[in-house]
Amino acid sequence: MHKYLRSVGFGKYQKKKEIAQLLDELERTADERKRIQIESDSNLCEVRAELAPNIGIAMVGETDENDIFRREYYYPYMIANDISSEVDCNIQRHTEKETFGGLLDEPRVGISLIFYLDNGFEYLERKMDHVSQKVKAVKLTGLSIEGKILLPLHKTRKQIEKAQVAAKDRSSLMEAARNGDEDAMETLTIEDEYDVQDLLHALLLLYFDDVRAEEWTPSYAGKSARMDFLLKNERVVIEVKKTRQGLGDKELGDQLIIDVDRYKVHPDCKRLICFVYDVEGRIGNPNGLMADLNNQHEGFATVIIKPDM
Repeated sequence: MHKYLRSVGFGKYQKKKEIAQLLDELERTADERKRIQIESDSNLCEVRAELAPNIGIAMVGETDENDIFRREYYYPYMIANDISSEVDCNIQRHTEKETFGGLLDEPRVGISLIFYLDNGFEYLERKMDHVSQKVKAVKLTGLSIEGKILLPLHKTRKQIEKAQVAAKDRSSLMEAARNGDEDAMETLTIEDEYDVQDLLHALLLLYFDDVRAEEWTPSYAGKSARMDFLLKNERVVIEVKKTRQGLGDKELGDQLIIDVDRYKVHPDCKRLICFVYDVEGRIGNPNGLMADLNNQHEGFATVIIKPDM
């Protein structure tokens, strides 16, 4: 069952057979169908069943030479009416199928927003027709299976004005950083390991469909720990480190050796990637450290140290 199927009114459908029957019925009664020829004998096809205004289920698959539709996957959707952002947006194709993810840095919230592109068919058509794919605006929506009511905080006029100035300053800094302003880049510096994780998480979601953060590992030496990222389908684990005072060559090497031993017994890990962010140049011989660890665990573990100093 799709995680958000019950968000569009189908929470009682739990078994695969029930869901398949539901999708078959929606496919028969759907009004909207789109096709794109991807090979001489097959077309990529999207079928949309609208269940309420701007809410429905989309089914994607291929049609063969006999015009038979073979469904490959589906997802619930909701279409927004209002523009959420007009900042520059980056679109990337997912690795496993013809779907796309978007990333934009929205200065009003101060974080990177990652989203699934609902009108991926339109984007693919424009790409195949060699028409500009530049994104002018984004309309964001979200489906939820639970929620919390957050009571508003009373803010004084001075606090509101201060927040507006801070947001405007951050927006100016981000724009200056994009244009190569080194002072602006330094102001927006990554402070700790969690900042590195947040940025890497945003990038991973552009390229992979199933990115799991903070998954527990099996007990090793009497202790359990959380992995930073698991690419479930690829069976790849990614560990993130940021050098700091007390975490130099020796300490980092010891941690990486423990990570390698721990993940070798993890059933979902066939490959381990250790990404080390050493912006302060605390590692004396990064190439030597990478070579030693990569050679010792060739085929399983890869250590990457950036930026190059």
